[in-house]
Amino acid sequence: MAIKLGKNPKSFKKEVPVVTVDGVTDIVNVTYIYRTRLEFAQLLDERIADGEAALKAAEAAKASAPEGDDSGITTTQPPVSIKEGYLKATKESAETVLQVASGWDLDDPFTVENLQRLEDEFPGTLSDIQMVYQKAVMEHRRKN
Repeated sequence: MAIKLGKNPKSFKKEVPVVTVDGVTDIVNVTYIYRTRLEFAQLLDERIADGEAALKAAEAAKASAPEGDDSGITTTQPPVSIKEGYLKATKESAETVLQVASGWDLDDPFTVENLQRLEDEFPGTLSDIQMVYQKAVMEHRRKN
């Protein structure tokens, strides 16, 4: 038998389908960082804790603002524009992808900026990259 506990790879590759604007499906081969199921759960816990810390910091900043200070710091204030909201969400998704993957087979470097560009040109792709990873590390793998 070839299975040896504790001898996990450092990385693995998976194909991620990317649908173009004209409906054609292309493939990006992504190199993912290997994590066990528990290591992935820890990563999720850390992402949740980071979000909660950012929310608490915003609430603390608002609470410490002088009375009548309209500094604009709120926990529920929407982005100034839809564009800014998209930029913020896309950057956060790109940063998450960098936590689970280490490269791809595109000619462009694997950077936050290029991940953001990928999402801008092919909406939904960063979510697909994350879902392929989650499925690979969390679900039972079966060869058909």
